[in-house]
Amino acid sequence: MRAEKIEVEPFNEMRVIDYQSIKQVNEHANVKITGAIPIARLDEYIKTARNIKTVKITASELNGECYTLLFGYLTIFDIKVENGVAVMTLEVKTGTCLMERSAHTRTFQDTLITYRTVLETCNNFYDNGNMIMTCGKESPIPEFIMQYKETDWTFIKRLASYLHTVVVPDTQTGGVKYYFGLPKWKKRTMTQTVSYKICRDLAEFEKKKLQAIYIDEEESGYYEVESREIYEIGACVDFLEKELFIYRIESSMKGQELYHTYFLKSQKALMQERRFNKQIIGAALRGSVKSVKDDMVQISVSEDENRESTGYKWFPFSTVYSSPDGTGWYCMPECGDTVHLRFPSERASDAYVSSAVHEYSDERTMPEKKIFKNRQGKEICLAPDYILLTNNCGISVELSDGKGIRMKSNYSVLLEAGERISVTSKTADIVMNASSKLRLKQGDSAINISDGISMEGMHVRLH
Repeated sequence: MRAEKIEVEPFNEMRVIDYQSIKQVNEHANVKITGAIPIARLDEYIKTARNIKTVKITASELNGECYTLLFGYLTIFDIKVENGVAVMTLEVKTGTCLMERSAHTRTFQDTLITYRTVLETCNNFYDNGNMIMTCGKESPIPEFIMQYKETDWTFIKRLASYLHTVVVPDTQTGGVKYYFGLPKWKKRTMTQTVSYKICRDLAEFEKKKLQAIYIDEEESGYYEVESREIYEIGACVDFLEKELFIYRIESSMKGQELYHTYFLKSQKALMQERRFNKQIIGAALRGSVKSVKDDMVQISVSEDENRESTGYKWFPFSTVYSSPDGTGWYCMPECGDTVHLRFPSERASDAYVSSAVHEYSDERTMPEKKIFKNRQGKEICLAPDYILLTNNCGISVELSDGKGIRMKSNYSVLLEAGERISVTSKTADIVMNASSKLRLKQGDSAINISDGISMEGMHVRLH
């Protein structure tokens, strides 16, 4: 069909003077429309424009057949009055523009999570948010995915690139709606054209090759077709005996008639290169340890807006030293510890957990002391003038620069050796002290010191 008349709802008495529109896959459809309005309804239209959210622009033929050019959100309006004539200009975008208003941080840790589940998580943030999936659907995402300080629109386009496909905004029904993949509409034949030209883009061809997207050089071309007939963005058409898809539409008024320039490509040529979120490189997100196994941890990320339903993934935990032969430092965090989830590259699948974060403690106010301590109180302290090993329950060994070695135990102390034990003092005495009894024993011989001295043995020699 062709646009013989353009109507704007709710500004039904607007007489369109100019119409400019761009629709493109992976972008919000946008219309800028200018028209004369009755001066008597000026105040009413101003009030309406201030209060409404959506505008519906339709094209109709003389036979009464109608087609929605754009049903979207009013983003800008202005009214100019000159010489008694009022002219209104409106800018309208598809509801997907609302997905650009704020950035979000969400993790999707469940290893079996599907494309549908991730998209629904994003859609639930909006009133009247929905999508039609023509690819992906119940397929699981093959790797850990992270939405880091991204708008939902940017994120779902990146998600679509995993499948080398596009996102197409819905222009017909209003709301925050889109197609994930090319729409599956009935194919039409594009015949009534004003002009067309054939173009070739070898730069894009080479770029796709680098991304392992192999297409014939012939398919790297695209077509520009001018027509008054109305086709929708993402539609499949037959043109010059080729099956092509409309990936961009530029529409404008020429005199009183609306013309459209359609940009067409083959489905293979529309395959998208993999997108990455570059700003995640070097990011470190604080989180809490939920579970520990071997050298892996599961965590909950503090900034995660999807904390309640993200699931838990096993992340490797970074250590200060490790080697393939098993040597190194093995010291895992415990449940509840604060750690960082780090992203060394643009691929979220490379993420790892590191560096438990110190919370406040009185023991951590002297940087010259190095303390290694577990949750049960077992501790090694390296101070400038001593080394202390203690269980903080009455047992300790201290190696002091000024006092020597001190061993304390509220239980027994056992010295056992496979060979000789030698105790020597080169310049002073050896003192042994017991509260009730001191006993020295070798074989069947013994010396007992307890309120006196007694000796036991087959032979006792006194000199």
